[in-house]
Amino acid sequence: MCNAAKPWLYVKRSIGSAVAGTKKGQIPFERLPGPWALPVLGPINDAVRLGNPKTLHLTVSNYHRKFGPIFRIKISQANAVFIKDPEMMRSVFVYEGKYPKHPLPESWTYFNQKHKCKRGLFFMDDEEWFKYRKLLNPLMMRDTDWMVLPIQRMCEKAVQSLSEGVTKDNPSYEIQNIESTLYKWSIEVILCLMLGNSYNTTNMAKLNTLVNDFSRTVHTIFQYSSELMMIPPQLADCLQLSAWKKFERLVPETLALANKIIDISLDDIERGDGLLSKMQDCIASRDDIKRIFADLIIAAGDTTSFSMIWCFYLLGRHQILQDQIRSGIYENFKSPHPLVIGTVREALRMFPVAPFIGRILKKDAVIGEYSIPKHVML
Repeated sequence: MCNAAKPWLYVKRSIGSAVAGTKKGQIPFERLPGPWALPVLGPINDAVRLGNPKTLHLTVSNYHRKFGPIFRIKISQANAVFIKDPEMMRSVFVYEGKYPKHPLPESWTYFNQKHKCKRGLFFMDDEEWFKYRKLLNPLMMRDTDWMVLPIQRMCEKAVQSLSEGVTKDNPSYEIQNIESTLYKWSIEVILCLMLGNSYNTTNMAKLNTLVNDFSRTVHTIFQYSSELMMIPPQLADCLQLSAWKKFERLVPETLALANKIIDISLDDIERGDGLLSKMQDCIASRDDIKRIFADLIIAAGDTTSFSMIWCFYLLGRHQILQDQIRSGIYENFKSPHPLVIGTVREALRMFPVAPFIGRILKKDAVIGEYSIPKHVML
C-alpha cells in the first residue's frame, strides 16, 4: 500500500491561524483577494487556476490585473501570496531576518526526503545555509575579475564550435540542436570557473564524455520536473506517474555524474587557480565541496542556456544591433556593453526563466495593509 501523504486532504486546513494576531487597522489575511477554489477538487485546483507551468508568469500577471498588486492563492498544500508592488517587496525583505527561507521545487525536496539525499547551498536552510554562504560570498561576489578569462575562454570555444559549419559557400549555415549546445556550454563555463587554468585541452578530454552525458541528463530532468509542477510529488509517486518515475530515475544518475566529474577534478587533475582550489582552502569536508559544486553545475543548465537562446532570438531579428554589439565586444571585452545589458534585460523581461523571487515568512508580517501569518509563501 502506498504510504505517500494524501495531498487532497489539504483543502480542509483551517485558515484560523491566519487571522490570529491581526491588530486594529490591519486587514485580516482571509480578506486578501484571490481566485476561487472548490474544496472537492483538491490539488486539481492548481491546474485549473494556474494553468500551464510554461505560462505561469502570464497567469499571475492576469491575476494582478484582476485583483491588484497583492493577491493570495493556495498552491498544493501551501498558502501563497503574489506581490508586484516595489514597496511591498521591500517590506518582505525586512521580515526575512538573518536566515532567509525560500520556496523549493516540491519534486526535488520530496526526492531528497524520500532518499535521504543531502544537497548543496540551494537546499540548505538556517545556520547551515548561512555558514556556507558566508564562505562563498568573498569567492563569488566581492572579487569577480578572475572570472573574466575562464568565461572568455569557454565563450570563444562555443563560438568556434557553433561556427564550424559556416563557410563562404554556406554563409547561412543553420545550427542544429542549439539548446543542447548551449546546455553544454553553460556547464563548461562552470567547470572552467571551477578548475581555472587547469581546465586545459588535455583535462577537457578527460571530462568530455562525462560532461556530454551530464548535460543530456540535466536537460532531460528539467523537462520532467516542469511536468511535476502542477501535481504534488507524493501523489505522482503514489500513482507511479511516468514523469515521476523518469524523474526519480534521472536524479541519482545526474548526481552520480556530477560527483564523478568533481572526483576526477580533485584526484586526477592538477590543482588550478579556480573556485575549486579556493574552496579547498576554506572548506575542509570533501563531501561538502562536492554537494555544493554538484548543485552549482546542475543549476547552470537550464537558466543560463534558455536565457541565451532568447537573447539569440532577439538579436536574430535585429541585424543592426548584432553588428553594433559584435564591434563593441571586440573593442572592449571586459566592460559591459550597454546593448548587451539591454538585450539580456529585455530577454529576461519577455521570456523569464525564473519569473519569481520567493520567500517563506518565519514570523507574522504586515505587507501593505494586510496581516500575513508566518509560514506563508510570498
